[in-house]
Amino acid sequence: METQILIKKFLEFLSNNKENFTDNEPLSSINHDEFSMNPNFLENITYVVEYLERERITRWIVDSIRESLDLNNVLQTTVEEVGKLLKVDRCLIALFNKETGKFEAKNEYRINEEIPEVLGNELLINSSTEYYDNLVKGQIPIIFNETCLDSINPVAAQFYKLHKSKSAIIVPVVHKGEILAAFSVHQVKDSRKWESSNIELLTDIGNQVAIAIKQAELYLSIKKQAEKEKLLRKIATTIRNSPDINKTLNVICEEIAGLLGVERVAIIEYLNKENDQKWKSLGEYKINENIKGFSHINANKKIGEYWAEVEIEQKIPIVINNLSKSNAPDYFKQEYENLGVKSIMGIPIKKDGNVWGTIGLFVHDHYKQWSQEDMDIIEDISDQIFMAIKQAELYSTTQKQAEREALLRKITNTIRSSLDIDEVLNNICSELFNLFKVDKVALSRYSESDGIPVWTFLVEHQTDPTLPMLGDTQPTPRTSSYFAKCVFDQDENIVIKNMDDSQHPECLREIYKRIKIKSLLAIPIKKDDQKWGAIGLLQSEYHREWTQDEINLLAIIADNISIAIKQAELYSLTKKQAEKEKQNAEKERLLRALISKIRKSLNIDETLEIVCQEVAELFNVSRVSIYKYPNKNNYQDFLLMREYKAQEGTRGIQTFEYDQQLGDYFANILFSKEGTTLAIDNIDEYDSPSFFKDFYKSIEAKSMIFTPIKQGEEVWGIISLTEYDYFRHWTQEEIRLLETIANQIYVAISQADLFSKIQQATRLKSEFVANMSHEFRTPLNAIIGFSEMILKGYYGHLSDKGSEYLKNIAISGKHLLLLVNNILDLSKIESGNTNIVYEKFNSGYVISEVVLTLNSLAVKKNITIDLQLEKIVINADIGKFRQIMYNLLSNSVKFTLNDGKISVLTTIEDDILRVEIKDTGIGIAKKDFDKIFKEFIQLDSSYNRKQDGTGLGLALTKKLIEIQEGNIYFESEEGVGSRFWFTLPNAEKLD
Repeated sequence: METQILIKKFLEFLSNNKENFTDNEPLSSINHDEFSMNPNFLENITYVVEYLERERITRWIVDSIRESLDLNNVLQTTVEEVGKLLKVDRCLIALFNKETGKFEAKNEYRINEEIPEVLGNELLINSSTEYYDNLVKGQIPIIFNETCLDSINPVAAQFYKLHKSKSAIIVPVVHKGEILAAFSVHQVKDSRKWESSNIELLTDIGNQVAIAIKQAELYLSIKKQAEKEKLLRKIATTIRNSPDINKTLNVICEEIAGLLGVERVAIIEYLNKENDQKWKSLGEYKINENIKGFSHINANKKIGEYWAEVEIEQKIPIVINNLSKSNAPDYFKQEYENLGVKSIMGIPIKKDGNVWGTIGLFVHDHYKQWSQEDMDIIEDISDQIFMAIKQAELYSTTQKQAEREALLRKITNTIRSSLDIDEVLNNICSELFNLFKVDKVALSRYSESDGIPVWTFLVEHQTDPTLPMLGDTQPTPRTSSYFAKCVFDQDENIVIKNMDDSQHPECLREIYKRIKIKSLLAIPIKKDDQKWGAIGLLQSEYHREWTQDEINLLAIIADNISIAIKQAELYSLTKKQAEKEKQNAEKERLLRALISKIRKSLNIDETLEIVCQEVAELFNVSRVSIYKYPNKNNYQDFLLMREYKAQEGTRGIQTFEYDQQLGDYFANILFSKEGTTLAIDNIDEYDSPSFFKDFYKSIEAKSMIFTPIKQGEEVWGIISLTEYDYFRHWTQEEIRLLETIANQIYVAISQADLFSKIQQATRLKSEFVANMSHEFRTPLNAIIGFSEMILKGYYGHLSDKGSEYLKNIAISGKHLLLLVNNILDLSKIESGNTNIVYEKFNSGYVISEVVLTLNSLAVKKNITIDLQLEKIVINADIGKFRQIMYNLLSNSVKFTLNDGKISVLTTIEDDILRVEIKDTGIGIAKKDFDKIFKEFIQLDSSYNRKQDGTGLGLALTKKLIEIQEGNIYFESEEGVGSRFWFTLPNAEKLD
């Protein structure tokens, strides 16, 4: 019966997944009896069904993690599915609490109610050092197999006692080395021998559980942060919208309770030490009326003293996770335990740098582990509370000033409603003018120049146009210093009823008399305790007695101005940073696009055309020009290579006449070691020679920037940007960007130039190889073929001398054919595709053979060839060695005059063969040393031109030596001779 059920399940699986099979045989044709008669079928089909079920559960968990953010639902379904799959009595997931360092049972599956429940009970892995270390530190599974109650060890016995488990697997759930949970299955009724597949399944699913946990943590963190931000916004809105401080604080308490899930929140103000009451409640929220609050504890003065001592004297918050286990005094613990409190957190509220009060959070129904995040949230809220308190105090004060209260509120609203600092300051001065009914309101900015105070007037509000402006007075340094000393250094307000009073310095009286001012009230403006400026009220019609209320009110407004300035500066900075980041991102994108475009092109003209257009768009300028200095010895000679003009009607710069000194002027500034970029914001103010200024004024340019196109000391030219419409300040970012572009232009030009040279060289090489192939191979094959036929006697008998000469012809022809083949293979050598056939041979024999080949040529010129050859065997390519020797010796014979001498010397040192060829030939001029080993180049001299050659001999020789891990050197003196020598490894001397 079981077999039939398994067959049915298996066929159902095949039917549901038939699109994955390619067998054309219908599933319905499968013979059930045939399957069941197979002796291995039951075992195999059981394994398949279990494997498919395991894969289904794993896929389900992966899909659940992707689709659900409900961690509890994912974990609960996981333990249920795994428990059913493995047919266990219990499946459990215990989350690891990083703060307590313990595992806490989270989700459990039990096959029936008879299985003891683990949830809510202490776990053995928390008390067993062995199990705890295996999971947390070693991160390895714990396995009980067929535990026998009569012989189990004490730890296993304790495990059974706690969990009633006879067999169990516990695997750690780990994410990037961090322990997150313990995942376990248990057999309670019967013991069980666990298979490796069971452990693998738990481990695989444990990995998916780890992802789910981390995903849930991230979601909760984001959610909590969002709730925090929402709360802060709501609190800020409440503060802004409600002048009622008690209502505001009660709303804050309620929102905190909801966010952190506590039963009671109170906002407390600490009172003066002289006051019998140490504190008072300004706001409180309780989740229900049964919870006892501040009124039940206020009578105990010692409690208030303890809070104040910790937060004011010790300057630390009160954080108690478990009241009964805390270090607080007994009276403190007893008092709060009587109220049913289990956990407490108190965060100080600071006002003007001092502790003003506290926010108290109280948990009644459970012990709460306060996190740093909780404390950070309350600290942020405490700042908002301080703002609310300060606003309430300001509101209370202004409420007593009937007419002025409305105007002051208007000023506050102006500050809060606008982020334009100029607009805010102008509006404030206008309101002050109406509020105080003065003749002038002035707001000035403080700065220093070379240590001397400077006051710059930003706003002057007045209705009388005949009243002189302060900005036109030009105060003396003494006056500015006195003013700064009073308001900043001495931290005093300047209060002058009568400017004629002799107690005031003459420098101050003189300047204010000049602008007809009789009375003055000036209050400093500080931003973050730093000197910023001053706000002043000025009376010209009469002497005015400034009241203390007026002084206090203006000081309050100065504080508001400071807030407005900070707010506007922060907004301006944020806006500028955002704009800058946007501009930088756009410039970076355009720069990458520009670099990509110019590097794609290997045509210099096309590259420069692209650069001019793209740079003009990138910098939004009127003209972009690129100049080249073709003559490095004469910078007066420069060429306009490309130019872009924003407006088609603009004359080309080449149509204007210019002084030849202009090129030298640029070169001296831009091409010196220190020279980089020349940026001119205003041509009228730029200190330059007349020929420079006259030229750029003639083209009506206002601002220019010039950057050299060079690398090191290698100069190519200049790129210049010209602005015609306005005077432009070139920023450091723009300068660096243009320098980067100039560097890329140099790279692109070098790349294009190199490509052009490579193309030319490739063309010459291809033509040469083709010509050699056609011209040499056919006649050489004829010479070699006919020579061999004559030597074989096909055309009659030869004399001994004739045979010898004909042999030389055949040998020389074969060698020449070999040279042609090597020339044709030059490209293979350069590309690294040449095969080297190593074999051991006597270097002296090969050298002698090559000398014999060239002997007839040497005899014609009466050249003596002296051989000093040691018996040295070398492991190298004999054909390439022969060609090396032939090239070097044939060169010596070719360029040695009649009656000259050539010597060949071989030596060995440290298993390295050294071959030296020395001649008394025409020699090589020093200026041609760098050309010796270059391909397709023959030295230019009357003698050289008479010699046959391809210009490949020495270049090919060098490559043949180097591919065998050798080196070649030479020295020469024109008219005296040359000495070439090369080395090859893997040599040994014969006895």
